Amino acid sequence: MNLNRLPFIILFFILIFSSCAPRTADCVRPDVFCVGLVTASGSVDEGINQQAWLGLEDAKADGLADRIDTIETVDSRDRTANIQTFINDGYDAIITVGSSITNETVSAAQKNPKE
Repeated sequence: MNLNRLPFIILFFILIFSSCAPRTADCVRPDVFCVGLVTASGSVDEGINQQAWLGLEDAKADGLADRIDTIETVDSRDRTANIQTFINDGYDAIITVGSSITNETVSAAQKNPKE
């Protein structure tokens, strides 16, 4: 293998994979309305999680949201971090689904009253 080409190969793969990453920078712009959904557990393919996600898809289709994303909680210990991810990324609204995520939701709201 020609080692002179190695930096170009690495750069190529960095560019390819970075283009697949979600672009959260738009959510900090005031003209882009972003909504994040965090499940208490499970995916958005079933039950109340699915209903919430379908509602967000309708909101986006109706022009009420510019961007919608979801974080499906796998471990209940990750709920706070999942909510914080959307806060850090500048989302305008964060919806949590399920009564078991109430404490984490209230705590995040109290720690981020202006967000």
